[in-house]
Amino acid sequence: LTTAVEQVRQFLQTDRTVIYRFNPDWSGLVVVESVAKNRISVLDFDNFDPCFKDEFVASYQQGCIRAIEDIYREELSECHIKFLEQFEVKANLVVPILKARNSISQTQPIAENQLWGLLIAHDCTGPRSWDSSEIESLRQLCVQLAIAIQQSTLFQQAQTEIADRKLAESALQQAVLAAETANRAKSEFLANMSHELRTPLNGVLGYAQILKTDKDLSEDHQESLSNIQQCGEHLLMLIDDVLDLSKIEARKMELNPEELNFLNFTKNIADLFQMRADQKGISFNYEQVSPLPSCVRVDQKRLRQILINLLSNAVKFTQSGGVTFKVGYVGTGAWSRGQGKSHEFSTLSSELKQNYLRFAHNPIAAKHALKIRFQIEDTGTGIEQSKLEEIFLPFHQVGGNRFVEGTGLGLSISQRLAKLMGSEIRFNSTFGKGSTFWIDLELPATKRYLEVSPLREKRWVVGFVGNKRKVLIVDDNQLNRDLLCRLLGRLGFEIAEAQNGQECLYKAVEFQPDVILMDLRMPVMDGLETARRLRKLPELKDVVLIALSASVFESTQQESILAGCNDFLPKPIEANHFLEQLRVHLGLEWIYEESAESKKPKTPSLSPSDFPAYSSLLPAAAESVAKLLRLAAMGDIEEIFEESAKLEILEPKLVPFVTRLRQLAKGFQLKQIRNILKQYIDGN
Repeated sequence: LTTAVEQVRQFLQTDRTVIYRFNPDWSGLVVVESVAKNRISVLDFDNFDPCFKDEFVASYQQGCIRAIEDIYREELSECHIKFLEQFEVKANLVVPILKARNSISQTQPIAENQLWGLLIAHDCTGPRSWDSSEIESLRQLCVQLAIAIQQSTLFQQAQTEIADRKLAESALQQAVLAAETANRAKSEFLANMSHELRTPLNGVLGYAQILKTDKDLSEDHQESLSNIQQCGEHLLMLIDDVLDLSKIEARKMELNPEELNFLNFTKNIADLFQMRADQKGISFNYEQVSPLPSCVRVDQKRLRQILINLLSNAVKFTQSGGVTFKVGYVGTGAWSRGQGKSHEFSTLSSELKQNYLRFAHNPIAAKHALKIRFQIEDTGTGIEQSKLEEIFLPFHQVGGNRFVEGTGLGLSISQRLAKLMGSEIRFNSTFGKGSTFWIDLELPATKRYLEVSPLREKRWVVGFVGNKRKVLIVDDNQLNRDLLCRLLGRLGFEIAEAQNGQECLYKAVEFQPDVILMDLRMPVMDGLETARRLRKLPELKDVVLIALSASVFESTQQESILAGCNDFLPKPIEANHFLEQLRVHLGLEWIYEESAESKKPKTPSLSPSDFPAYSSLLPAAAESVAKLLRLAAMGDIEEIFEESAKLEILEPKLVPFVTRLRQLAKGFQLKQIRNILKQYIDGN
């Protein structure tokens, strides 16, 4: 502002230039001034023009500029002329500074164009004619001054708000720190106290059980001991709940994920609550609303704890009707209350299908794209509206006002465990009609391999009982197709081949296979899209479909299951696991070769000349022989057993040769194994 008035006075060659700022009562003060040496300063003047409010406010509010060439020739009031004479003013130019959005040239309502102040140029030597260019220049300058003033005001307000916010944040941080300190102290106390209580309680329960075995006790004494034991077990449950809660609050609760047979896990929980519901006289339904992985990685103790708490509440507060337990991938249908279960893959939501496309080439991101939902629906008492925000608080019960047995910690602990697992429990409830609780969890599928003891004599599969079964092998890699053809052809399967998904669709309709073994990454049409299309064909919707892939990302396995595959097989293929999958899915009964123990054969005397030359082997078989030599040099017995199993699949003519190597490995005859393999590779 100081620079502005100085530049304006020099530009107009006037005696005085000031910026005047108004107060709410239209008094005001000179903010800055530029004045000639021989003229009076008005900087400290604290009086104001008594005629200003009545004569000029309305005009200046509208953005009008007053250019007075001679104060005595203008129709000015006497009081205003006297006011100007105090400062020797003969002519003046007054431009309003408005709090306007754009410029003062725009006509705005008075409420919008609030008058902030004035830019005034005084000429004290005599009358003066103000040029239009001078007036326009000052008008433009006042527009810029208004913007600068507004920005300065906003900046000052922001600085004040930032300072106030910092003070508030500092106070909040101190309060949070104090609360966390107090909470940790409380949790540590509870944890220590719970631990101390368990020792005498275990003694009470232990002796109660011992005394109950005494046959000399009367029935009254036996009943008293049973009551002691029941009360002790109830107290132990409460202590365990408090201990879990204190561990979570003290941040000492850790998850221990492990491989879990997921299908058995959910079925066992469903069976448990089926019995409880039957005892109470209500119905219980378990619905699998989408295909599920057979094996996942999760802390099964904590997952079981969450599900049992939710299901226990549902059964506890349901007096009529029943409880429904649903499990399936998020994005599939049948998640609304009362909707039947669905195994159709066309019910996948468009959002989930978009996720497939978005994550198709990003396995790391895809790992976090698919979640499994556990949903519990009941027709119980429901929850009052006033209690909805309290149900996850410790020691609160969810079932209306009627007291029922329980610690009131189940939902609180379950919600905290859910958050540890990267999720949360959600719900909706209608008082008197029932509730629905659900939780969505990322449960990565795991690789499943059969455990094969290397020291156990194997019985080799040579065929199967019953009619010939048809297999369609779909893979763009010829070597992969040949491997499966050799393995299955010698067992009596009828085989057809396809090089991509498009070809698979045509051949599947024509060939009508019992099982399709399909690679996931192929040109023209990949395995996932092919699986989805196969499931839409009425004549193939029930065909067994096993995905094959060298990608062992959990997301790949999950996507293959959701696309319609019955199972997933990682590459390289493990023969025993593969044959076990076929047996289960096709309901086969294998025919085994008579065991070596029953035949009691003499150890064969083998010569390399009895087998195909090393140089004539297929590349995969030759590499397997070379790998066996390296493993023998390393002394890795287990890997020798695994690799020998692969070799006899790759080259059936080497089965006697491999059998001899396996016998030597059982006796840890590594040197002899190395000699035989070297002799075979060298062709001697």
